[in-house]
Amino acid sequence: VDGTQVASYATPDGSSGSDSTKIDTNWIRDQLATQLATNLPTATITKGDAWVSISGITITTVDTEDGFNGQALIGFTNYVQRFDKLPATAPDGYYVSVNAVPKDGGDPYYVRYNESERIWVECPKSGLKNTINPLTMPHALVRQQDGTLLFKKLTWDKRLAGDEDTNPNPSFIGRPITDMFFFKNRLGFASGENVILSEVGNYFNYWFKSATDIIDSDAIDVPCSTSRINFLNFGVVHNNELIVFSDKEQFILRADGVLSPKTSSLTPATSFSSSPTVRPIVAGKNIYFPVDRSQSTTIREYYTVQDVSELKNSQDITAHVPDYIPTGVTQMEASTTDNIFCLISNKNKKEIYVYKYLYFNEQKVQSSWSTWVMPKDVVGLNFVGNLLYVYMQDGNNIIISTIDFGSDDNDTYDTFVDLKRKYLIKTADYDRLLDETIIDLTALYGYTINTTGLTFYVIDGKGVVTTHTNIVGNKLHLQGLATIEEVIVGVMFTSYFDLATIMLKRDDGKGGYLTDTEGKLMLRRIEVNFAGTNNITAEITSRDRVFRYHLTGKTLGTTTLGEYSLKDGVFKVPVNGNSINASIRLMSNYPGGFNIIGYKWIGNYIKRTQGV
Repeated sequence: VDGTQVASYATPDGSSGSDSTKIDTNWIRDQLATQLATNLPTATITKGDAWVSISGITITTVDTEDGFNGQALIGFTNYVQRFDKLPATAPDGYYVSVNAVPKDGGDPYYVRYNESERIWVECPKSGLKNTINPLTMPHALVRQQDGTLLFKKLTWDKRLAGDEDTNPNPSFIGRPITDMFFFKNRLGFASGENVILSEVGNYFNYWFKSATDIIDSDAIDVPCSTSRINFLNFGVVHNNELIVFSDKEQFILRADGVLSPKTSSLTPATSFSSSPTVRPIVAGKNIYFPVDRSQSTTIREYYTVQDVSELKNSQDITAHVPDYIPTGVTQMEASTTDNIFCLISNKNKKEIYVYKYLYFNEQKVQSSWSTWVMPKDVVGLNFVGNLLYVYMQDGNNIIISTIDFGSDDNDTYDTFVDLKRKYLIKTADYDRLLDETIIDLTALYGYTINTTGLTFYVIDGKGVVTTHTNIVGNKLHLQGLATIEEVIVGVMFTSYFDLATIMLKRDDGKGGYLTDTEGKLMLRRIEVNFAGTNNITAEITSRDRVFRYHLTGKTLGTTTLGEYSLKDGVFKVPVNGNSINASIRLMSNYPGGFNIIGYKWIGNYIKRTQGV
């Protein structure tokens, strides 16, 4: 011990029959233990099956010699060359490093004896921090049995084997987590330049199970492989692939065969700029993501090239309206049920920008943008089935509203109004003195509505619409005794559609069109095709003069004034002006349908020059 001989024993030559008991390993152990206790009086000597331990004093080295080339008596402190040099048993909790000398090949690993199970168990190197701080990790919102929600921190698995080289810390330790996602039954994080995936089926373990072998189900921690720095922002699972976005490039997590830490790699796929703050969304077979520009935002559609599964590409779906989406997009949400996605921006906080698309025979036949203006600042969106949940900030309160994209089977007239409610008129609602039927809005909505500037509609069972403004005391007053029936109450809103500047176009002979700008186009009128519509106002603005034309959906002799009637037909609107100077808006604030199918124009084209 530390260069001083403290015990020795010579086995007998076997000349006596009693010598057979004196070559037993535990007999030899007892002889050595007795001498150790004498020569190391301050030490604690413990005996076990074929071993003796020295504790209670500081020991630097232990050297042993025997007549079997050092294979019969083995001494060690806290490391051994090979696992088979360890005794079958040891003191409970005894810790040792195996193969700690690098020149012998292989990496060191660490074991600890478990007396209750009587086995050596792999463990982490002593002195390391092997836990993950749950306060800095994602938390969970857990539904309780009583229906309440509990926001709680989670318990993350510890490192159970190896050291910082053989089983290093997950890459998110000491770095911010920028995104989280599920992929192939693993919980994944994006952090720095790495994608980190949990053990298969164990979403809270990000360590290897063993330092001596890597198995396919172990956690995965891979960096993106490029010559430039790429901080990863989002991971999107699409078509059984994990596509990871940085602000300049897109990567795909690939593997040769089974996805495992031995075969996985994060390889570059494309190089398109994307917003580092807005999560891309998956809608059907495509991914959509925003790109910030100086004065506006571009929305790109990311897709797999047809018949080439590993080739990706992207196109600008705002190319025809390059300045329509403002900067500062904060969220996007999509619904494949209605082929629509919505986004909000912190620049125009009351507006929701809506993209409507339609594919037919693998070709996109519709790509339209529109805007919904909300009464309050919109702070969040979420699709659930046919419902779009809209979260609006109202002072210190959050208003949760829904927009229903499905039809109401119980609504005879498919009425379009804001704050839509059904109300059953009762006899008690009639005031004989005023000769009025009164609907209390506070009781209808459950809170007091600020009615300033709002126009309310009431639609009865026959489709008769009455308009109410200047609401006093949060109550609607209907003249006379109303029929005891269910009515629809809601707030008027205006929908409008601005036609693009009308230009003359001609075939370029290559399957496309060219705009002819050498002449002057004098519009006479436009003819608007509509369906299921009963009220359209056309507003023509030309050289600061405004003309309005109305379509009411009423046919003389077939309908009664005030009756709800949906029609299909053509609305002819005079324009009489230069197309360059004419601004044409089609709008409706009536609670019926407003469906524009298309339009055509009629005019005179005067060309004063001829190309030679």
